[in-house]
Amino acid sequence: MKRLLATTLAFPLLCSAAQADSAQLDRIFTRANINIPWTELEKTTGRPAAIEEEKGLRRYQIGQCLVTAYSHNGETVSSLELETISPTCTFDLANFIKVPKGTYAHKLTFGQFARFANDDGISANCLDGCPDEPSSVSISWQGPESEQYLEIITHDNLTSPESKAAATKWIAFMKGQEGSNYRPNSAAWTLKHTKQGLAYFQDIPLTSIRIGYCMLDCCHDEGEE
Repeated sequence: MKRLLATTLAFPLLCSAAQADSAQLDRIFTRANINIPWTELEKTTGRPAAIEEEKGLRRYQIGQCLVTAYSHNGETVSSLELETISPTCTFDLANFIKVPKGTYAHKLTFGQFARFANDDGISANCLDGCPDEPSSVSISWQGPESEQYLEIITHDNLTSPESKAAATKWIAFMKGQEGSNYRPNSAAWTLKHTKQGLAYFQDIPLTSIRIGYCMLDCCHDEGEE
């Protein structure tokens, strides 16, 4: 993972007519709703559909869209996740970072996200040989100080025919590269592995996105040391 330079991004315009649910999601998914008390967030989301205090999260049903809010201290919202992205369940990424207005989450592919995140590889969670754990691929990003170290985690859960085919190609590539030394989900995967994985996932859309703090290395809340 590499940090994005503190410049406005020359990013492809990814405009889409917002649906009724996404209009509300655009009000939820903003920087203004990070590091605020639950009660403030719920002025926009309404009451939670579920609360899991032991995990520090609350789930909200916004039309047909599921939003999860996380807290690292039990009191304020540290990150927001849109669990299933679609043309209806989407929001403008320009609400958070310096991309052109109209950069909607449902139009983002891994290739596009990697370009703006200045990353040239993709990571995998249980891509191969993990029958008891969910499979997914991901690209994560942490902004610089000028972005208050904002963090973004993107996923594809490998449920579509296209993403399954991309994963199959990636596994075959790694087996071909490593031969008898191949180990499923190895921590020893190098840039040549992750870079080729991204090549297979260039045109695969994101299925979920989480934005905020306290997700990657450490907590860099706005206003905190």
